[in-house]
Amino acid sequence: MTLVSGNTFRRWTSKILSTDTVFRSVQQALHASLDARRAADRNIERVLSVLDIPSRQDIERLESDIHQAHEVLDNVHRRLQRIHKIVERRAAEAKRD
Repeated sequence: MTLVSGNTFRRWTSKILSTDTVFRSVQQALHASLDARRAADRNIERVLSVLDIPSRQDIERLESDIHQAHEVLDNVHRRLQRIHKIVERRAAEAKRD
């Protein structure tokens, strides 16, 4: 068994792919495989939905929603801390008067 060097393989592959017919065939095969992958992904989504199992996309959406809710709660917490400090300061001022 003879091993082909990397450069030889690249030249050989380049020559073959430079032929329009071969290139179009490879392109069509890749396109068909992408279409098959998309169809498989859609079918998996349907099966998961029927089984009431969240898909990766569902989990990513949920993760994004949780992250946004966390940011909102952090903002609310910071605002409440500022309000609390203001109330404490005013209460301390009222005691002094």
